[in-house]
Amino acid sequence: MRHGPFSYPPHPWDGILAATGQAERLVRAALRRLGRKEARRATLLPASSLSPQRERSPAGAPEAGSPILYLPAVAWGFRVQRPQHLARALARAGHPVLYVDGFLRSRLLPDRQVIAVQDGVHVLRVRVPGRPDPYRDVLRRPAAERLADVLLAGLGSARPAMVFVQLPFWAELGQELARRLGAPLVYDRIDLHTGFPGVPPEIEAAETALIREADLVCATSSLLEDLPRSLGARVLLLPNAADLTAFPAPSSTRPPRTEVRIGY
Repeated sequence: MRHGPFSYPPHPWDGILAATGQAERLVRAALRRLGRKEARRATLLPASSLSPQRERSPAGAPEAGSPILYLPAVAWGFRVQRPQHLARALARAGHPVLYVDGFLRSRLLPDRQVIAVQDGVHVLRVRVPGRPDPYRDVLRRPAAERLADVLLAGLGSARPAMVFVQLPFWAELGQELARRLGAPLVYDRIDLHTGFPGVPPEIEAAETALIREADLVCATSSLLEDLPRSLGARVLLLPNAADLTAFPAPSSTRPPRTEVRIGY
């Protein structure tokens, strides 16, 4: 079955692998909860384990424009933020988006599986060899080459508008895809990744190499654009924003309040 410019037909065993992988994740989650209870301390689940299955919605009208290969910072089913909003915005601009979701670290997963087609965004879950942590590890070249083969196998003949990367983890894959496709490489620097505890120095090295190779670096703040500019990159300041039309207007009939309410 083809969805716009992408074609990743399911294999007969994909459903079995997905169900087995889900069972594995549930068991691991139960063991983690038991361990926390016994230790009497609360910890947060890693972001890579919080990506629930999404049902595929019907595909809309065929999209026009060049596709975009999107290597995001979070799983599609994780808390909705810049990656999901930006993917939808690019799709609304006429570019079909392949959102590569490689954040599940189960041992049993299909090589690739379309898990959602929503608003012009095609979410493709992939199994990353070696089960690395996307926030603490880098994707090695052999794994990147294998994933590139998987992604390109379902890509149509249209030349992508860009390969869009949001994590240093994807550096090798982004560069490999851009090289094979002859497409621009864009790095969206959304955070100071090396500022988080436990991040090894190789993350900084991978990000520096990605910045040097990128045709364009987007930065969410002036602080985050300093490093790319010092490395001679072409930089676009692209801050985060809010769609005020998504929030209800204040009601004039509501009685005045004495306390202050703040939303984030």
